[in-house]
Formats: sequence, structure tokens, C-alpha cells
Amino acid sequence: MDKRKKVIICEDDEDILNIMNILVTGLGHEVLALNSLDSFVDKVREYLPDLLILDYWVANVTIIPIIKALKGDDELKKIPIILVTAVSTEKMKATEDIDEYISKPFDITYFRETVSRYL
Repeated sequence: MDKRKKVIICEDDEDILNIMNILVTGLGHEVLALNSLDSFVDKVREYLPDLLILDYWVANVTIIPIIKALKGDDELKKIPIILVTAVSTEKMKATEDIDEYISKPFDITYFRETVSRYL
């Protein structure tokens, strides 16, 4: 039985997206790496990931309305969300529906440990 979990990473900075992709695949998981929010909810519904790792700002658009749409969907609401952000995590704590916050720039060991906790 395949123990690999499925993860969607959405980050518009290609370098950061590539680093996160390498780190998550290095943990033995399958990744769908996205750099835009185009049809995002549909992609989540199709891929049915075990974890979402999302940038707070993607192409100058906040991810919060999409998170609210995901959490309002009975099929998708249980997928844990890690928000990766350069915005103050103290400010972000007021944001509902986020399971974990990782501040940019992030520590690689902390990133891996955090992802592993949810998979």
C-alpha cells in the first residue's frame, strides 16, 4: 500500500515554490505545485490532497476567500491548511480556519517538522 500523502502547494514565488516542493517530496510525499489561484478550488476537489500549503498572497490576491470557500465545502473542509506568510503571524492568528502558520523566511527543519505533523 502506498503511504505517500498528497499535498498541494500554492506559492507565486517560483524559487520558494521549488524549495517547498523539494522539501515535501523529500519527505516521501506527492506534490501538486501551483503558482496561481486559477480554478484553485476545482483543483483541490480533483486532487483531494491530505494537506494544503498556501502562501497568504498569490499574485497580489489574498488566499483568505479561497480558504473560506474550502472550509465551507463538506468534502474539503477537513483538509489541514498551513499558511506560509511574510505577514506577521501575530496578525494572522486572527484568521480562522488555518491549522498552522509558518513565517517567511522559514527555517527548513521547522518547515519539514510542521509538514510531517499534518501527514
